Amino acid sequence: MPTSTAEPCGVQDLTQRWERLWTGMEQAALDVLLVHGTGALGQYGNLVYVLGSHLPTKGAYAVLRRGAPPVLVASSAVEGRALMRAFSWDVQVVAPVHSGRAQQLAQVAELCGGYGAAALAGPSHVPHGDALILHMLLEHTLPVVDLVSEARRALAQWDQDLMRAEATTIEQTFQSLPALVRPKDTERDLAAAIESQLVRRGSRVRIVHVSAGHFHGQPPSDSVLRAGAMVTIFIESAGATGHWVELGVIAHVGTPGPTQRHQTELLQAALRTFPHQLMPGRDIAAIVTARTRVVSERDAATIGLGHGTGVDEQPWQLGGEVVGSLRAGEAVAVHPSLEFSDGTAAAVANTFLVGPAPAEPLSQLPFTTLTLPPL
Repeated sequence: MPTSTAEPCGVQDLTQRWERLWTGMEQAALDVLLVHGTGALGQYGNLVYVLGSHLPTKGAYAVLRRGAPPVLVASSAVEGRALMRAFSWDVQVVAPVHSGRAQQLAQVAELCGGYGAAALAGPSHVPHGDALILHMLLEHTLPVVDLVSEARRALAQWDQDLMRAEATTIEQTFQSLPALVRPKDTERDLAAAIESQLVRRGSRVRIVHVSAGHFHGQPPSDSVLRAGAMVTIFIESAGATGHWVELGVIAHVGTPGPTQRHQTELLQAALRTFPHQLMPGRDIAAIVTARTRVVSERDAATIGLGHGTGVDEQPWQLGGEVVGSLRAGEAVAVHPSLEFSDGTAAAVANTFLVGPAPAEPLSQLPFTTLTLPPL
């Protein structure tokens, strides 16, 4: 068992993941799968999935051979020693004797080239320079396959339980906000307070949006949160194992006016329509078309409708151009948004687990309104 994380992946759970990948590799006639982790948001999920925990693996490569645990190639000797101390299960860690990308990539190429047909786990975020060196060392370009990102859509019970736990962490953070808001606080001040609460509660990676005006996914600004404002607050957080949950609520500063109440009700009503739409086998594009039509009859959307999630954000979007259907057990983050005729824009968000019955929302908070004290 790993000893470096608060909620480590069990050996049995991790082995099941590897077995799922080995089966996919056999079907794709692959002997070796190369998985890269840049450490950046939205790009580390494949590596976290293969290793079972969120570790300091910036720039690392995992080489997964069919039928064998992965070999983690660290980016430097210093990082290699740190990772060797962190891992205490069947993941071998190797590192270059001397620091340098060329030496690390030579080890990667040796592992990939010595065991047969190899491919890179997509989506590919390998730095351009690394790709050129690997091409030179292997004398060919590695094909990109979606084996890991596809496997990540099949969440085990353990994965779902960890997502529920992360949702509870976010809920507790939301519930603490009325006591944290101070006079003359700005969007940025409130976002900083939220981030501090998330870190204290064990969040490893997070994004916080606070907007009291026109929300379109932008970072928080220096605008002061004034009495009567309708505020969009989004919290996206992943714990030690990389399980990612997104929740978004509308907060009213003091007593809202009738316009703000009506706009809030429209957003919450739009979100309530999704549990019965997110069913196994439902065509993703058809869901999007139907839900987008309902929203557009009122006003325009300012951000995307949603995306896959779970162990990190999934690469597929909840968009009308997506070919495929929902799967039982996978998780979907949904965030309907509206731009209103008065020039404001807002959004709400929830993460749903797709099941045989209507999808399970990981929180009830996004269907309710948070009240902040008047400033």
